[in-house]
Amino acid sequence: NTAWGDLARQNMGRIGTRFTLTSGPVEAHGATLPEVIDIALIDAIHQTDVVLQQMALLRPRCRAGSLIILDDINFSPDMQQGWQTIAARSDFREAWQIGARTGIVVV
Repeated sequence: NTAWGDLARQNMGRIGTRFTLTSGPVEAHGATLPEVIDIALIDAIHQTDVVLQQMALLRPRCRAGSLIILDDINFSPDMQQGWQTIAARSDFREAWQIGARTGIVVV
């Protein structure tokens, strides 16, 4: 979504310049993703199968201590179950839920 991408770019730009924003499907940007990802935000199609595919692309680029942030984890019953599955994975050191919308996993 280009409109939301532009807004995200403006907001992130207020914090700093060391970020890569992918606007559109993560799958379409595999070759342009940074080699090492310290913090990733997944805020896209809120369906478990799509989120898991996106995480599979990001996870190999994350080092120990990296964060993957998921938005709208309670968007639907599917995403609620998906978040529970993700939070229970053994390849993440920790999983936190912040409020009703956001999940964070630590690699």
